[in-house]
Amino acid sequence: MKKVYLYICLLLIVYQSKAQTCTCSACTGGVGSMNFLNDNDVALEKGRWMAEVNVQYTQFNMPGMGHSDATHAATGITELKNAFVTSPALRYGVNNRLVVSVILPYVSVTASGHDWSSNGLSDMMVLGDYHVCGNGTEKIRLSVTAGIKLPTGNQHPYDQELPVALSSGSYDPIVGASLVKKAGKVMLRANTFYKHSNKGFVDVYYGSFFSQSLMMSFKPCGEESCSPEDSLQRCKSLHPQFALFGGLVGESISPDIQDNIEIPNTGSYYLLAKAGIVLNFAESWSLPIALETPIYKSVNGMQNEISYRITTGLSFKF
Repeated sequence: MKKVYLYICLLLIVYQSKAQTCTCSACTGGVGSMNFLNDNDVALEKGRWMAEVNVQYTQFNMPGMGHSDATHAATGITELKNAFVTSPALRYGVNNRLVVSVILPYVSVTASGHDWSSNGLSDMMVLGDYHVCGNGTEKIRLSVTAGIKLPTGNQHPYDQELPVALSSGSYDPIVGASLVKKAGKVMLRANTFYKHSNKGFVDVYYGSFFSQSLMMSFKPCGEESCSPEDSLQRCKSLHPQFALFGGLVGESISPDIQDNIEIPNTGSYYLLAKAGIVLNFAESWSLPIALETPIYKSVNGMQNEISYRITTGLSFKF
């Protein structure tokens, strides 16, 4: 069976590792981190920690091919059904400007019409976010990100003749930036994230990833719902807050390259519409959920394409 190289670099974010506020994505369309609206993610005080876990479900389809066996016979590509990515992350505030993060995804991929699935750890990301100006209370904030993706993921599926490898086998540099503007109950956030692909296993440069996002959030209620005698902390405990958000996400993955030749059926661009809600409990807990669906795509050749993505997670600051 010819292998489908599913290389997942998460955030992210990762929307946290950093693609969409802190996370990266992958060549199947990507995985993003979910703490887009969690200010703890943007401004973590000195000596504070944040633990989080993000879960993303992606549904795939292969247009024009009605049956998985026919797809494989015609293209040599295994048709995928879905993928789950679970991404634990730990962040630490080195000082009031610098936050360091470690993200290690676990991936489960299922084929369509086959009885196999590939499961295992993907590649770890180590990131540093530096707040150039502004902090968690100011209306305008600018931060930059730098880091590295490490080849900690499982390459054994490739060696064992399974269709999916969960690592690129390369050390890839990461850079990004985030700009936040608050105006009353509304917040605007613009993010950019780039991961440069170096040579990986079997001497292939698995595509570089570049994402951009523009999001707007609205917080319909907050501390103003508290009675005057309540302290702010007690207020947040008694009145869980929530925020609605939506916007656009662009994700580009360059074609894979081997021996200076682009590999067919690789490389893509997606423009996705994203909407969701974030629930904040007490002062330290955050629960987001979001739905993404493509509104425009440009895919080279025959590939597994994204139908939709659902992401949720839970974070705790201590």
